[in-house]
Amino acid sequence: MTLPDEALTLTGGCSCGAIRYRAEIPPAASRPLSPFVPESVGTKMPYALTCHCNDCRMASGSLLPSTLIQIPETMIRVSVLPRTSETSNIITGRFIDGTKDDFDIDAADADRPPYLPAKDVLRATQPQDSDKTWLRFFHSLDCGKSFSRSFCGRCGTQVCFHYCLVAEWCHGGKLPDGWSDVFDISTGSLDRIYVGVDWLVPDAETNFKHGTSLGRSVSATGKWMKDTVKMKALGPQEGFATEQELAELAK
Repeated sequence: MTLPDEALTLTGGCSCGAIRYRAEIPPAASRPLSPFVPESVGTKMPYALTCHCNDCRMASGSLLPSTLIQIPETMIRVSVLPRTSETSNIITGRFIDGTKDDFDIDAADADRPPYLPAKDVLRATQPQDSDKTWLRFFHSLDCGKSFSRSFCGRCGTQVCFHYCLVAEWCHGGKLPDGWSDVFDISTGSLDRIYVGVDWLVPDAETNFKHGTSLGRSVSATGKWMKDTVKMKALGPQEGFATEQELAELAK
């Protein structure tokens, strides 16, 4: 993902508009280095990737790998609408429609609750407030301060996978300075105006060995994806998909 060098803001949210986020990305010179690769490589965040793991597959409901943008906590803010009195198990309609080509982002944000730091919103740390907004959390392993998946309880859109960094996940065991939480935003939740830009192409793929036959075949042959680095699983000991394996998938 080669973002423009100038500062930019990415916006998006759930299908019905109950959850909205703004990723305010500074100029390239001020973006932090990714903690997952050697500093000498120079990879900066935000960083785009796809994940083939079974947890992401089940959460997204797709046979294709989930596409995510890894965003450090310092760049992202979130606005969540309060839960209304809708009591039926069938809910229809959007508060705002971000799928339109002429979607007016500023108008959509005019009457919303304030945008707050994602660290204060997209972490499952306040279960006592669970009925006050449409935001919901789930994680198959441990949902709480360190890990969570956030989704809209009204329309069901998966918005984000959050985790708090620990030293053993970082290259050389070095945690970044000034921040510790990463928010993997589902790229499909971005507003329509961003979906077609070339610079959102993923830089890498993780957990390739766990992918479905369809997902791995698309990744091995598709435009932009076939040349993407394919890590078999998280961790340097797992290695990368071999040329022979990719050739078999491309048949």
